[in-house]
Amino acid sequence: MNKKNQLILLLLNASLFFAGLGIGSLFNIGLSPFSLHAHPAIELVFLSVVFFALSTLFSGLASPIFFLYFGLISSKAIPTNPIGMSLAIIPLAIVSFAGSLTGKFAALDLEEKENLFDHKKEILMLFAAGMTAAVVVGFLAAFFAGIDQTKYFPFLYASN
Repeated sequence: MNKKNQLILLLLNASLFFAGLGIGSLFNIGLSPFSLHAHPAIELVFLSVVFFALSTLFSGLASPIFFLYFGLISSKAIPTNPIGMSLAIIPLAIVSFAGSLTGKFAALDLEEKENLFDHKKEILMLFAAGMTAAVVVGFLAAFFAGIDQTKYFPFLYASN
């Protein structure tokens, strides 16, 4: 899979995440959102590591399913923190892209066509950017959870 296809996959991941949020909110799906009962930054860092590992394991090909599922289970948090939940896509997309690159280069390394370690700088930079984004977005999500967001999204609160 070349980088152009991986960018298309990244757009598909984001689309399915927001589709999952919409479907879950529309049909009031009773799936509980993921929680370690820790600070949102810690939870997002943990989720980012999981998304990186799963994207590496499946070379990014199964990541749309993970993003759809995460959107569905996160839909319960949309009425309380829509901005924070929408921002969560940023670090997850970055680490998923890094994981898909890692999986691709690992597969090519097994076939002796490429060397995984020739691309370690690119992969580590993307992973570090994703982890940094996870911490920043986690703190922003905690900040936005503490403010009233009804004036920004009145349609989310009309049914309550």
